[in-house]
Amino acid sequence: MPNITSTEIQALAQIAGIEILDDGRAETIAARLGSVLDALDELPADALAAAEPAITFVPYAAEASEADDE
Repeated sequence: MPNITSTEIQALAQIAGIEILDDGRAETIAARLGSVLDALDELPADALAAAEPAITFVPYAAEASEADDE
């Protein structure tokens, strides 16, 4: 299991510009993230080798230029 500490969560949040108010919340996030990472570790690497990344958003600039074209 990847051991993610609340201190590491606080540091990552600070880098991302997110303020986590208390250690309890950071510990909850660390436990949840650790669970997700554990689940990902169970996937065989060869099963992921051919997987293409999914596009889940359209960049704002592309939306704006499409609207200008209309």
